[in-house]
Amino acid sequence: MGAGVFRRAKNDSIDAVRRLTGILPARLGGIRTKMIDRLVLFLFITLFSGDQSLLAAAPAKGLHPVPLTAQTHTGEKLALYEQSHALLIGVSNYTRGWSDLENIPQELAPVKAVLESQGFHVVSVSDPDAKTLKRAFADFINQYGYRKGNRLLFYFSGHGYSDGDYGYLVPADAPDPGQDEVGFYRKALDMNQVMAWARGIRAKHALFLFDSCFSGTVFKARDLPKKEQRYIRSATRKPVRQFITAGSAGETVPARSTFTPAFVDALREGKGDLNRDGYVTGTELGVYLAQEVPKYEQQSPQYGKIKEYRLAQGDFVFFPPRGTFPGPGIAPPPPVKFLGHLQVNVTVAQAQVTVNGRPVGTASRQRPLNLSNLPAGRVQVKVTAKDHKAQTQWVTIRHGQWSQPVFSLEPIAPALAHLTVRSNVNDDKVYLNGDYKGSTRLDLDLEPGEYRITVTKKGYGDWEQRVDLPAGAKEVLRAKLEVIPSIPDRSEQKNEWQDPVTGMAFARVPKGCYQMGSNKNSDEKPVHEVCVDGFWMGKYEVTQEQWKNTMGNNPSSFKKGDNHPVEQVSWNDAQGFIKKLNSKGKGGYRLPTEAEWEYACRSGGKQEKYCGGNDVDQVAWNNEDWDRGHHPVGKKAANGLGLYDMSGNVWEWVGDRYSSDYYSKSPENNPQGPSSGSYRVIRGGSWSDVAVNCRSAVRFWIGPGNRDLYLGFRLLRTYP
Repeated sequence: MGAGVFRRAKNDSIDAVRRLTGILPARLGGIRTKMIDRLVLFLFITLFSGDQSLLAAAPAKGLHPVPLTAQTHTGEKLALYEQSHALLIGVSNYTRGWSDLENIPQELAPVKAVLESQGFHVVSVSDPDAKTLKRAFADFINQYGYRKGNRLLFYFSGHGYSDGDYGYLVPADAPDPGQDEVGFYRKALDMNQVMAWARGIRAKHALFLFDSCFSGTVFKARDLPKKEQRYIRSATRKPVRQFITAGSAGETVPARSTFTPAFVDALREGKGDLNRDGYVTGTELGVYLAQEVPKYEQQSPQYGKIKEYRLAQGDFVFFPPRGTFPGPGIAPPPPVKFLGHLQVNVTVAQAQVTVNGRPVGTASRQRPLNLSNLPAGRVQVKVTAKDHKAQTQWVTIRHGQWSQPVFSLEPIAPALAHLTVRSNVNDDKVYLNGDYKGSTRLDLDLEPGEYRITVTKKGYGDWEQRVDLPAGAKEVLRAKLEVIPSIPDRSEQKNEWQDPVTGMAFARVPKGCYQMGSNKNSDEKPVHEVCVDGFWMGKYEVTQEQWKNTMGNNPSSFKKGDNHPVEQVSWNDAQGFIKKLNSKGKGGYRLPTEAEWEYACRSGGKQEKYCGGNDVDQVAWNNEDWDRGHHPVGKKAANGLGLYDMSGNVWEWVGDRYSSDYYSKSPENNPQGPSSGSYRVIRGGSWSDVAVNCRSAVRFWIGPGNRDLYLGFRLLRTYP
């Protein structure tokens, strides 16, 4: 399951990480190294849209969006960023065996300063525990990650842990894995989760920096870009994923970082602008650090691009300083006597300036307009800029002095778009980006942007469409919902059964014996004979509508429609649902055992790699189908018993406690799992997992009180 919540079946996960990132495992003498010293991994993930037009965005509370542009040597303006936000996380005080890193607060102070000088709004988080660390990433992405014009930066500084080919970020409350390995994996943040977040972000550029241990790949360096305007134009329009590591595999970094101040100087002092074209690209930054850091430490920084042609064509762009922004009271060069001088400072990327109605030039955020030797007296200064309200000030020019007015231009609210939603049914429900908005015949005025519209009604299949609304657009969507054929009560035929109270559909699973487990991973061994009695298994994962109708609420993170699986449900929550359901329906509901779940998944014990066959794309939603969350139930192919989504979509709780060696002592008939243990088993994989984690035999474990946006369940009903 992503995100350091579940322990992976190691061999499979190693292969999955390699395929995802192109990273090869680091080995020393055939033995996997465990590096506790800090090693910096800079993961640059830039998601270029190709279309450089900026969407006008409403400012976040307390913030003013500052659009940024690039300029070629010919003066061509390239729109880059609408807003810039940074998440800065530092962990210096550890509570469970890791050494404290006292230098981190001092090291992060200049990082924050240089980011703010680059136009970033910085959110700082200090000494987070496991829950706070994960929530900091998720909340930051939820607030800023889905506007296409945004530029995002994530910076983590603290301990990291590398277990062979696995990388983890260590929160303040994670135990030392040498003392409590199980507790560590429960707390640490898996780099797979970070990759999942990165893939889901819709902001144009996202840059991840990790000042922590991670055994990285040595990338082949590429040539520097030539000093030509066509390169910077191409770099901003093509996608790229870039990586920079502080050292090659097996190297360590001292507690007092050299890499971090070198990174700060590369931007703050422009040292990373190697070809002197006015910009620092990701490639230049990698070359600069690879040359600079070894002068002071036994490190060999590595850099390069992801091994995927489509994502290796562009280059990340920073803005080195081009002069200071003085502000009132900081004088430019000395003036000429007996005449006054005017410096016009602005807060926008480019503005036109007129004095007493006469155009006199342009001013930009980092380039004020200086007008020398003006006659003393009062002048009217007017500043105008595209998509901003013009501002006028009366300024007094004094002999021998500089007058330095500052113009803070407010953005003009974008023209709204109008959306009308109609459908072919009454009493339906309309969701906009997952938020309920009412029934159809809905008319909405919206900010320009991309929206997902979902229309649902009980007894009908969900209708969904995405629409991109430019300013001033008027869009009419006509949803066509189709009736879901009712499932007939054919209990007398022993094939399907439907609960008359809840409407939940179940498929008959006849009794039988099969070979349970696999030889893939240690806790899936040994393959052993198991026999189970017959039962009814839920055809689908429990949906959000079924949960709401039973419990009166919806705990799910992704409220994308009633026909989606419920998630953010713990094992204990599932037991509460079952208890309430048994009190009002036909009764006999429970979670399946591991043996029952795998038997049903394999279409009655067949040798199927996934639940329904050997082609994962036919039967399972996994991270190859990434769409920021799960999907409606029943959209992939069913297995041989008519059961859907047993591989992928959301992980499913089973009733058993977890033990890694239980298979070696499991009884043959109807095994119920270990009689004691702190953890419960989940099966099947999820929408955020690589395909190998959706196999029929994969076993993961987690505490019964844990909730996550990957966790759901399905019901078993015993024969009456």
